[in-house]
Amino acid sequence: METKLKNFRLGNYIQGMYDGDEELFCNCTIVCLDNVGACEYPITVESEKNCEYFYEFKELELTEEMLLKLGFEKRPDNGFKKDGFMFYGFKVADTIGYHFRSTSFSKELKYVHQLQNLYYLVTDKELVFL
Repeated sequence: METKLKNFRLGNYIQGMYDGDEELFCNCTIVCLDNVGACEYPITVESEKNCEYFYEFKELELTEEMLLKLGFEKRPDNGFKKDGFMFYGFKVADTIGYHFRSTSFSKELKYVHQLQNLYYLVTDKELVFL
């Protein structure tokens, strides 16, 4: 995985790649992280397809579909809102990702795990798929 493990927490969603008849992808949830190199595999995941081996992991891109699965409501102004917070996301451009802001800060996010981590930091609640 190109991304550093320090960017992830338990419960973060990532994408696992595995071999079938062709290169296949599935969404995974991180259940164990080894940041010190004590284990053969630095990431242990649960996957929606019950795969036993992934040859690579990558970040799960933040999309409107993912935002809706995470419980955000789309607003008429093309923003997204969750839990009564002033927590909005909007697509700036196809290559930029989403920009989330509250009353006290703003942050550009491109991946689901970034949103999960920020949401946890602000709310002290895990952000999970519905």
